[in-house]
Formats: sequence, structure tokens, C-alpha cells
Amino acid sequence: MIWFWRIVIGLIVSALGFFMVWKSSNIVDMMGRSYWAETKFSLWGGTTGLLKIIGMVVIFLGFFILTNLHMDLMAWLVSPFIPKPRS
Repeated sequence: MIWFWRIVIGLIVSALGFFMVWKSSNIVDMMGRSYWAETKFSLWGGTTGLLKIIGMVVIFLGFFILTNLHMDLMAWLVSPFIPKPRS
């Protein structure tokens, strides 16, 4: 991917994650509450807490895209499922 578009996409993804953290209550008001999130994440704020956690993950993913580390991250996440070559 060309470096310019990688930076633009990384900034857009990070901005989306920031918006999810910043305006999580507005998003919940538009989309409604999740019963699962309200029961499992009630200690951290229910649906809004889950949206903030997802937003933080999206921000980190945006920065990984921005710094061109997203392929290394995906390789690390998938590596337990790929068999090692035999010597």
C-alpha cells in the first residue's frame, strides 16, 4: 500500500475509534442497549463501557495501520494456528 494512503486510512480508523470513545452514550442512544453487554459489563458501564473498550481497540488498530505494523500484528495473532515447518 502506498504510504500516503496508509497514513490517511490509519488516521480515519483512529478518528473513528476516538469518536466511539468520546460519543459512546450518543451511539447507545441511537442504536439501543445490548442485553449481553449490560449483564456482562455492568461493572464497567454496560453497553457504553463495551463501546469504549471496542473504541480503544479501534484506535490502536488505526495506529498500527498508520505505522505499518498491522501485518506484523496479524501474523502474531494467527501464528498459533499455523503449523511450524519441519526441519
